[in-house]
Amino acid sequence: GHAVRAVYLYTAMADLAGESGDQSLVDACHALWESVTHRQMYVTGGIGSTVLGEAFSAGDELPNDLVYAETCASAAMIFFARRMLELEPRGEYGDVMERALYNTVLAGMQLDGKRFFYVNPLEVVPEACEKDYHKRHVKPVRQKWFGCACCPPNIARLLSSLAGYAFEENEHELYVNLYTGGVLNT
Repeated sequence: GHAVRAVYLYTAMADLAGESGDQSLVDACHALWESVTHRQMYVTGGIGSTVLGEAFSAGDELPNDLVYAETCASAAMIFFARRMLELEPRGEYGDVMERALYNTVLAGMQLDGKRFFYVNPLEVVPEACEKDYHKRHVKPVRQKWFGCACCPPNIARLLSSLAGYAFEENEHELYVNLYTGGVLNT
């Protein structure tokens, strides 16, 4: 299905699993996590490999030049990883947050906030983007904002709450999930 919406659903499932203690939901979240991170995620942390439905594709299909990997899908993956961290403190969740944040989310937005990458392919040949119908969604440069741009607000809301992703705590422990500059006041 649609990668962003799917991972929003997974995030909600993990949140509900944490609130309710429902082990069947926890197990489902683990299965979804395994499927996405081990079979459907690019080395950059990008997810959602096909333009058709802006979706996950079948299994291990991860083309470098046709990839969709919306910036906001990586933001959604960070949301899911945080909820998984809240279920259990495992380093792999922080690793995925870090990979998606530094390689896709932050790289997606231009520093002045006026242009962004909607999709994040691993391979771009500018001439092919113009001439190959199958690569029409691939852009060699960041694009201006357009009418239904979900990526910039998702980046903004993630960055404005980044401290909550960088650090987690419980009654006995403090976890540093992301390597970022900052000060932690305890």
